[in-house]
Amino acid sequence: MTFAKELKKISTPYSVLLVEDDEPLSNSIKEFLVNFFDSVALAKNGEDALEKYHNHYSTYQKHFDIIITDIRMPKKNGIELSRELFKHNPKQKIIVISAHDDRKHLIDLINLGVDGFLPKPFVVDEICNILYDVCAELLQERKRFRYINLGYETKWDKELKTLSYANSVIKLTEKERLLLELLIRHKDQKFSSIEIFDYLYYDDPDKHFSQDTIKSLIKRLRKKIPDGIIINTPNSGYHLSSILLES
Repeated sequence: MTFAKELKKISTPYSVLLVEDDEPLSNSIKEFLVNFFDSVALAKNGEDALEKYHNHYSTYQKHFDIIITDIRMPKKNGIELSRELFKHNPKQKIIVISAHDDRKHLIDLINLGVDGFLPKPFVVDEICNILYDVCAELLQERKRFRYINLGYETKWDKELKTLSYANSVIKLTEKERLLLELLIRHKDQKFSSIEIFDYLYYDDPDKHFSQDTIKSLIKRLRKKIPDGIIINTPNSGYHLSSILLES
């Protein structure tokens, strides 16, 4: 069984939206959740939850990581809310608070794809176990999308913005790092030498464009990554290999 200490090790980075119309219960659950999560927001019903959900995305360009919702609520119940959330984000993590007499709704919620149930009355160890399972899944997803595989054990870490070979960091200059990040972030685009120059030296108006400067930079960067990753298409520009685009 997973206890609070284990949950704490992996839960901190994630955001939670708690949807509960019983204010004393909502505040009590929040007091518990803030021991594990840096960000815990409250909504008093399904409509309020949807509004806060969209506002959060508009502000942070990401969804809440975890939604914890009661089933019985005014202005859109937990089933209706879950259905709406999955329309916006099919991978949304949703945990449902359920009382004994809510059992008739559980099959519908399972079919929708919710990630777990918190039965009332609450048991701390059981809550921690459910939250741990969901956070562990989020952690695996985060790791899976965090790295760009460049081949031959060479990886780009999108969070740390580092390049590594066989888990050893490859030292990049600031301009090499910026160039590689640009090509990876816009891997379906081609960039001319002058576009790359303008991107790298936008904060240095006194520096004049030099084709040789860009060629030299790309030559140095190519030595630090597997062959064939950076392609120069005549009359189009520099871009990443189609093999990487398909990976």
